Amino acid sequence: DVFLARDSVSRVKPHPEHALRAARQLGLAPERCLLVGDHHMDIQCAKNAGMRSAAVGSGNIELNDLQKSSPDYAASDAAALVTQLRKGGAAVKT
Repeated sequence: DVFLARDSVSRVKPHPEHALRAARQLGLAPERCLLVGDHHMDIQCAKNAGMRSAAVGSGNIELNDLQKSSPDYAASDAAALVTQLRKGGAAVKT
């Protein structure tokens, strides 16, 4: 497990430092990672890091709005995302 607080890095999202440090600490190549977020900056951070991205609606930003950032996956909530990924993870068509 890895936990990185906002002040664990010198540059915050959408800069990829956070995501890349987490991947490195887990021993994973960025292209093997999926960054899940509920904000446009999360999706951009994933792209900047060379990771796949998943947008999850949180109530703060509607899922339809998050899809404008072109995430690889999108779901109404975390449970729906897990179900989508378990069924083969059909990517969002944009």
